[in-house]
Amino acid sequence: MTDRNLLIAAKKGDQRAREQLLISLGKVIQRQAAHLTYYNLSLEWDDLTAVGLIAANDAIDLYNIDSGVDFQHFASRIIRNKMVDYLRSFGTFTRNDVAKYKRGELTLNKEELSLEALLEEGITLKGEDALLVELEAAVAQLPPRLKKVLQLRYVDNFTVKESAEIMGVTPGRISQLVGEALEMLRCSLGIELQRGDQGTGNA
Repeated sequence: MTDRNLLIAAKKGDQRAREQLLISLGKVIQRQAAHLTYYNLSLEWDDLTAVGLIAANDAIDLYNIDSGVDFQHFASRIIRNKMVDYLRSFGTFTRNDVAKYKRGELTLNKEELSLEALLEEGITLKGEDALLVELEAAVAQLPPRLKKVLQLRYVDNFTVKESAEIMGVTPGRISQLVGEALEMLRCSLGIELQRGDQGTGNA
């Protein structure tokens, strides 16, 4: 079967099709692990490849078959980002390492500046621990479409263009959806942003 047919079958619960897709992503997992162990030679290879396998499984579920995005490319990015998150959770991968790994300076765009402002104001008003509890509850109340766009943009670290391809909308619509999600979170958390905190930064 082609990747498309395997993906359709896997999404419908065919475990054999899912296993075939995971096997086909084996080299992708190994390649990403090899790149990342450059930053931490003491890291257990088996641990990192296990994270990659979990991420590959997630990629099958997240992938939009009608998006036109190459599945291997999509899965590779999911796998890389999950591995990076794993390394950072153990303090073995710094923000500076992330920037180096992505080969370029990372700049905040308007969306990220808005999110950063919301979080900073929330921490000031409520404290970090209280904000995290309230934020988790607020995100859970978002409509599925808005939760998905936040997942793509801020958890899986896809660009606006890539997120648009995955969700089958225009890049402009992705920015609108992110804006709607952030506004709903702001209202749920009772946070009033200072004038000038929104809509600034590099597009």
